[in-house]
Amino acid sequence: MADDNSINRISLDEIEVIFEEIASLASQCDSLYFHMCHEEDAAGEMYARNRAIRSLIGNIGLLAEVGYRGVSGTPGMVDRIEDWVLPPSYQWKRDSASAA
Repeated sequence: MADDNSINRISLDEIEVIFEEIASLASQCDSLYFHMCHEEDAAGEMYARNRAIRSLIGNIGLLAEVGYRGVSGTPGMVDRIEDWVLPPSYQWKRDSASAA
């Protein structure tokens, strides 16, 4: 029996879903980027688009991490998977708390 900290391998069907979602999210990023480059935005709209792109990139990273860990059985780019989707301030506060 595997312990709760082990990384489980994933099936090809699961990998297919992960890659499909990564492609969809990347397409959304591309669309947002196009509009950022071809439209004049108010400051609030630019901020909202920047936040949306950061969220999409985080989800792409998360999905790629899940896929990589599932295929390789080893950790990927980040120590904690939530680092992909939570803002940098989360990691800064976590690091500050562990240093104290």
